[in-house]
Amino acid sequence: MKKGVTYAIFVALLLTMAGCSKYKVASFVMPTWNMQLSAPIFDRTYTLLQMISKDTVQVSNGDTTFLLPNSQTQVFTLIRSQNLNGVSVGNNLKIGAVPQTNVAQSPKDFSIANPPSIHYSAVNPSIVTGSVPFVPAIPKQTQTITPADAFTNFKTATLSTGTLTITIHNGYPAPIIFENGLIYLVDAFGGYIHISVPKDSILGNQTVTLPAVSLAGRTLSDQPTVTFTDSSNGSSSAATIQSDTTISFSASLANVHVSSANAIVPPQPDIVIDSSIVIQDGNKVQTASIDTGSVSLTVRNNYNISIPVSLSIPGLTKSGVSLTRNFTLSPKGTSGSVYATPISLNGYTLNMADPSTGAPSDSLKYSVTAQIPGSNGSYVGISTTDSITASFQLTGLQLSSFSGEVHLANAINIAPDTQKVDLGSFASKFNGAILFGPGTTLQMRINSIGFPCEAHISLIPTSSEYLSLPPVDSAVVDTTIYPNRTNVITLGQSFVKALNAFSEAHRTIPDRFIISGYVLVNPGGTAIGSVKSTDMVTGSGTITMPLDLGIINAQYADTTKTAVITDSSTSAKLANVDSGNVVIEVWNGLPLQVTMMGQLIDTTTHAVLMNFPSDSIYIPAAQINPDGSVKDSVFSKNIVSLTATQARNLGNSYMRFFFRVVTPPGATTVPFMKDNDISLRVYGNFALKVDKSLTGK
Repeated sequence: MKKGVTYAIFVALLLTMAGCSKYKVASFVMPTWNMQLSAPIFDRTYTLLQMISKDTVQVSNGDTTFLLPNSQTQVFTLIRSQNLNGVSVGNNLKIGAVPQTNVAQSPKDFSIANPPSIHYSAVNPSIVTGSVPFVPAIPKQTQTITPADAFTNFKTATLSTGTLTITIHNGYPAPIIFENGLIYLVDAFGGYIHISVPKDSILGNQTVTLPAVSLAGRTLSDQPTVTFTDSSNGSSSAATIQSDTTISFSASLANVHVSSANAIVPPQPDIVIDSSIVIQDGNKVQTASIDTGSVSLTVRNNYNISIPVSLSIPGLTKSGVSLTRNFTLSPKGTSGSVYATPISLNGYTLNMADPSTGAPSDSLKYSVTAQIPGSNGSYVGISTTDSITASFQLTGLQLSSFSGEVHLANAINIAPDTQKVDLGSFASKFNGAILFGPGTTLQMRINSIGFPCEAHISLIPTSSEYLSLPPVDSAVVDTTIYPNRTNVITLGQSFVKALNAFSEAHRTIPDRFIISGYVLVNPGGTAIGSVKSTDMVTGSGTITMPLDLGIINAQYADTTKTAVITDSSTSAKLANVDSGNVVIEVWNGLPLQVTMMGQLIDTTTHAVLMNFPSDSIYIPAAQINPDGSVKDSVFSKNIVSLTATQARNLGNSYMRFFFRVVTPPGATTVPFMKDNDISLRVYGNFALKVDKSLTGK
């Protein structure tokens, strides 16, 4: 209508001028007018939900991410649950190698048959039996007596026990006097064994048994010698000579045991070694199933005779049968005198519980029984230094299950594992540094094995861009994980501190965590329980991140999906724009200061046609209530002048807006709530240039 009115006025004015003119106008140039045109460009409200939560819930491998407003506070809360890699007991379930255990068993002595008695008789044929007024004196004479036959049960023997008993008969009717009151037994080395005669003499026609003498420690030959010096003073009165025997005696050995001998050895009592292999790595076992391992056994015969040996380890069973071995060792020094072989324990079970109390123990009992069958009539050298020796060594005991007091030699290492935390496009939308509020937590739910464990866990925030760089900070937790329950571990301030350190250093939020550490099983060593090599410490982690954030320099961008001017007639008119401006009206309902910039982008080439404004538009943060909610939006209006070229480009352009947000001064963090929004309305005021040329006659 306005255009029609203007044109009518123009025609009327032209006619008037024609009627009044004295001259004929040959040609006429029509004047130029500027018309005003207003056109909407952009009108949109961005809710916080649109800005930070375009993404749907992320679901992958059982891990989930939720971004929801808290039901009570309405503060948006990012919740990320993710399964943690399990840590297997694996080959840590083992019993450390037991150093070689050596034992030896020797008899305290050997029993041999008692040798025959030694008999002696001194006869004087010149003596006539019957009564005589007196008997003459007998001058001193030294007697040396040896047995008529050599002992046949030993060549030499060192006695550990044994007694010598001498019985003397004086057949002379007058006392026989023994010089110094002694009778001597000569040992194998020429030493004398003293046998005392009471009162130095034996009365006439009497028989006396002398007190027994111990021969312990003495070495005898097979033909021992008895010597003594005797005499008689005769008698001063009549006496009766009863026989021609002046003196006789017998010497007998009894209870003979030898500590060493060259002898015919009769069968001896078995030599029994009852001992234990002691586990030295702190483990105390009730039962344990062995996957792999061995016991190295060496039994050595240090006797000069063949010896049958049996080995039994009752605490090692396979299919309910105890481990036993039977073998015969040949005499020492021969090739068969040593039994040495490793015994595979694959598939065996350790049974080491106390039989009366069931308490676990660290001792594996065993017995080695050696028979001493004797020398079968042959002379052999024997000695109490002879022995049966046995040595044992447990190696490589890898267990599949264990019950008792476990004490693993090494901690179970948690190999560094990079866990990706998919926060959707949050990081790309707010790609500056962010300070996380105190409500941010990482809660781990850990299911442990059958023993209490001491866990040392380190979490290092990082991102795909900074994996190769040294960590900025880490959150560390040391805690006890108890069996038969889900252990809840919550990291608060230390977790926030590590997140903020990373965010400030790299000006982005982390999207990965490197988890590492170790687990000590049964650190006190006193708990009794059960564990399998396949048991795992497993769990999940949940990051709860209320968007109570400190925004340092984050940026959000949005681009119109279509050209800013879609009306074809308006686009055509813009081709004649002479000048204009763009009005940008903002209602900021975010608890953040906003700096806004814009771009015009060609719809075909996507080249940037214009950056505006030259100075960023600043919008203060919304007014905040004490509870963190927005009290009132802040309005801001900005007018950007356009050149003719810039205005004409609007008809063939996209518009992109950049919002740079920052926490207002005085606030460390501010909450992001469901109803937070920012509204943006953009429209243009343009002057259209009308330039028509007319030709008059």
